[in-house]
Amino acid sequence: MAESLKEYQIIIQLQEGTDVTQREIAKNTGLSLGLVNLLLQRMIKKGLVKIEKLNARSLRYILTPKGMAEKVRLTCEYLKNCYAQITGLMEVVTAVIARAWRQGYRGVILYGPGDEVLQILKIALEQQKIEYKFFRSGEEPPFGQFLFIVWTLEDEKKLTPDHHVVNILKVL
Repeated sequence: MAESLKEYQIIIQLQEGTDVTQREIAKNTGLSLGLVNLLLQRMIKKGLVKIEKLNARSLRYILTPKGMAEKVRLTCEYLKNCYAQITGLMEVVTAVIARAWRQGYRGVILYGPGDEVLQILKIALEQQKIEYKFFRSGEEPPFGQFLFIVWTLEDEKKLTPDHHVVNILKVL
């Protein structure tokens, strides 16, 4: 995970909690306590966070105006990155389907969990006016001239060699 994303997670925690401890930040972000401490020290040096001593054993971490500006910058960067990833996924879907059509496949089956990736794939297919069917992980898939698009390794392994399977996240 990129350091800026880790800092972003800490900034979110500081913004949401008034007297949040390093231990709570570590628990809520999944970062180690040592890494949270290191990143907070760096953020203090950068002027993103300041410390207020509450008593001999307790500190309060306060997001500075510079820290708030950094949060806005990181949020914008994150959104741009997400948009680029989604656009890239949609382009890959289009290319994979075009290749499958040239090979004689005439149907698309989305096979996997009903999650956010499924929603993106559905949008990509609907924009291209491509009909598809969705089968949840574990459901018995049909056989025939279908292109199976999966997005988890587990689902890729469940399908037989007789199925034409593309793990779309491997193609990215």
